[in-house]
Amino acid sequence: MVREWELRGRPRQSAIDWSLEDWVKEFAEFGSQLQELKINNFGLLNRKFVREVIQNSIAKQEIEFGFLVCMIWGFGSRGYAQHRTRKIFSSDNFSTSLQETITHLKDKNLAKAFESLITNGPEGLGSSFGTKYLYFANPDETQRPPIIVDALVAEAINDLTMRRVDPLRLNSTRYLELIAEFSQAAEFLELRPEVLEEILFDWALNRSRNAGWSSMTAGLRSSKSKKAWVMALATDLTRKGEVLQIERSHPGDAQYDCIRLFSKNKYEIEFNANGNIHMFEPSTSHYGWEIVDELGLLEVSKRLRQSTEKFERAFPNHNSNSLSWLSRALLGKAEFPVDDFDSFFIVSDEQRKSIESIDTSLRSRDLENSFVLLNKGNVQGILLPWKGIVLKLSGEKIEVESDCYMPVEEYYGDDQD
Repeated sequence: MVREWELRGRPRQSAIDWSLEDWVKEFAEFGSQLQELKINNFGLLNRKFVREVIQNSIAKQEIEFGFLVCMIWGFGSRGYAQHRTRKIFSSDNFSTSLQETITHLKDKNLAKAFESLITNGPEGLGSSFGTKYLYFANPDETQRPPIIVDALVAEAINDLTMRRVDPLRLNSTRYLELIAEFSQAAEFLELRPEVLEEILFDWALNRSRNAGWSSMTAGLRSSKSKKAWVMALATDLTRKGEVLQIERSHPGDAQYDCIRLFSKNKYEIEFNANGNIHMFEPSTSHYGWEIVDELGLLEVSKRLRQSTEKFERAFPNHNSNSLSWLSRALLGKAEFPVDDFDSFFIVSDEQRKSIESIDTSLRSRDLENSFVLLNKGNVQGILLPWKGIVLKLSGEKIEVESDCYMPVEEYYGDDQD
């Protein structure tokens, strides 16, 4: 999912619009502030702007207004937003809970902040919206910042991993555990925790299509990004147990730039980075890249495999790790520059000789299903997926490591040691 997000240009969550009239009608005491809010930023609320507003409200000791802005952003265009927010504001302990929360955040005591705002906080405020406020109100310098754990983020965690999160039963201990897990995974993936949370949120949002949010998903654009996407797809197919054959071709006098994925007796599909996508098996059809943009990589993988399982185990191996390395290399995240690749048996005789000169012990069987690594048309090395190694033109050998942040029980199931 992170690879696909990178290939789509690292889009961030879109801003939301909101109804000034509806909120002023319910919260007339903040009328002038809401009118000013609507003028700024063209009336749109994105994360950066909401954070600025809430931090300013804390500095000015106008924390109730900052909380209100958080609720406006969190509800989107849902019609019951004002009534639900007023109920929270009407709680006897609303102001004191909010002030205690700010104090604990300044003291970097996130557990106490969670308990003041959510566990013992105003009636009607749960973790879905309470963690939104913790996220925005927290000072920037904290090493492990709060994350938003609402229904959609929890849905993504529950559906994509073996972790289980219930926002209605979340306590401070489990919340801190989640923050630690997010921080560790985000560090491994070279992201900020909030970005990982956005990616999970967007995945669940695209499935539900509810609320008033706009998706942050952008389409695949460049030829290279499309090829990297296909190799990421091949990675997931292989991790999920497919015995996959991958072929590169350039038909039409190199007018087309194709990657064909073939799984015996299941499917045969060809992705043309300069054109459309063609399905040959189980039935013949062709369509544009916007279809896979709409579905997303994981769903395309499931539909090719005709899987209906809600949770699927993954089985990584040298081959899947190598395909993932190649996808990453096309993103410019490898140990040396790679902007394209070809199957060994379709490259020119000159290129083939340069590869064979790297290691004279390589046999024909070793070179089957291997990929020549290119940069600006020049050979850089060769990837041997079944061995899980990369051989550079200089003779240097790179052993491919897994770049998937996944506990072992999520590969094989929690019944394993």
